[in-house]
Amino acid sequence: MVELALQAQRGSFQLDIECILAAPWTVVFGPSGAGKSTLLRLIAGLNRMLQHDAGRIAIHGQPVTDSATGLHLRPGKRSTGLVAQQSALFPHLRVVDNVAYGLTDLTREVRQQRVSEMLELVGAASLANRSPRALSGGEAQRVALARALAPMPRLLLLDEPLSALDAETRDQVLTRLQSWLGEQKIQTILVTHDAADALATQAEVVVLREGKLAALGPAAEVLAAERKRLQERLGAS
Repeated sequence: MVELALQAQRGSFQLDIECILAAPWTVVFGPSGAGKSTLLRLIAGLNRMLQHDAGRIAIHGQPVTDSATGLHLRPGKRSTGLVAQQSALFPHLRVVDNVAYGLTDLTREVRQQRVSEMLELVGAASLANRSPRALSGGEAQRVALARALAPMPRLLLLDEPLSALDAETRDQVLTRLQSWLGEQKIQTILVTHDAADALATQAEVVVLREGKLAALGPAAEVLAAERKRLQERLGAS
């Protein structure tokens, strides 16, 4: 469960949102510039609350950000995994070493097994010994996803993580991923601009519009209402 109560200013843009995300799989949906990526980065701890910001974030009951007390747990202490559109792999490390990065608390045998399982999960087992420089955009995104999964985070944050894949491959990876995350009880928040991703995963949907919460609920209901709103808006223009 993720509890959000945020008022954050970034330049002329203001994110103002208060809600509880309790579903195992949540999709954050909205137009470009709605604040989707900003929200994920605040949850992950990559963006700090600034002096003029106000708010609180708690993950599974544990406060990780609180402007009232000055609390800001660094990203490594939040047990979150974040995958963005840009894979940001370490260019000097092979794929297996990228995925294994940070698993220092595991024995060598367990670490190797975990890395193999994660690469298999995202359909990237054949890439294990490749250099990141030799990967396509879609391959690099899958490896970055495996790296985020390897530490078994409590919360997985996905910011358009498979945008470089074709629709069929993306659907296959998402189906496998959602099943595995459900088994592991890892809550997931996925940012996307594609309503099909939300409908295919039967997610709870958060609709952001100009930094504010416009809707929250089951995908079939929320996206149907959003589609109607857009149709009415186009009809009126």
